[in-house]
Amino acid sequence: MAKSKKTTKTEIKDETKDNMAILLDLEGAVVNGRAIAYKVIKQALASKKVDVTPVMFSRYCIERRPAQFVPELLKLEGKKNGNEIAAKIDAQIAEAFLGKHVSIAPGIEDLLKSARETGVRTGLLSALPKKALGEVVDKLGLAEQLGDNVSYSEDQKGYPPADAWLKLAKTLAVKVTRCVAFVGGARACATALAAHMRCVVLPDEYTEFQDFGGSDLLLDKPDAGLITELLESMAVRQ
Repeated sequence: MAKSKKTTKTEIKDETKDNMAILLDLEGAVVNGRAIAYKVIKQALASKKVDVTPVMFSRYCIERRPAQFVPELLKLEGKKNGNEIAAKIDAQIAEAFLGKHVSIAPGIEDLLKSARETGVRTGLLSALPKKALGEVVDKLGLAEQLGDNVSYSEDQKGYPPADAWLKLAKTLAVKVTRCVAFVGGARACATALAAHMRCVVLPDEYTEFQDFGGSDLLLDKPDAGLITELLESMAVRQ
């Protein structure tokens, strides 16, 4: 009987790097998306005399489209006809992602650099329209670090559906079981898990209370060493 070959950490990385990808939710994990959205929503609804508090934002607005949550917030104040302001908020959020207040979340640049150096493929999901998404990627200087991106703007849920995760994995030519999704909210986490991917959650003050059951890791921020850990874990599961 042939002796089994002992696998070293270096060999593990070499064996798995070509069939692994990290897929990132732009609004939830890559930039300060929720902080930007909260500012836009609070200012827009102030014109309707609705004071949107952080608690209200977390309860009604996170991972939902304005068309869904605006009528509910207006109803709290006995107001109606939210279609016009919902469309305005949608447009203003897209514009804000190209503004001076958008910033890359801590650890993300190191994560992408480590992925590039180890041959791990990378992709981006966003609710922004395709054109706006491309502009944001260019503005942030991420174009060279990302293998591809997918817009799910036509989907009205406000968070990436399982089909979007699957589409991005297919675009990158990586099996879904070799993909790790990076998200910031519970709904995005659930859909990534439904797509049979592993999931790393990067919550913030607006989502830290949510239930991330089924996720692999819950982190304040990723670091460069995380890629090596994920590669080794992938190899163990093969």
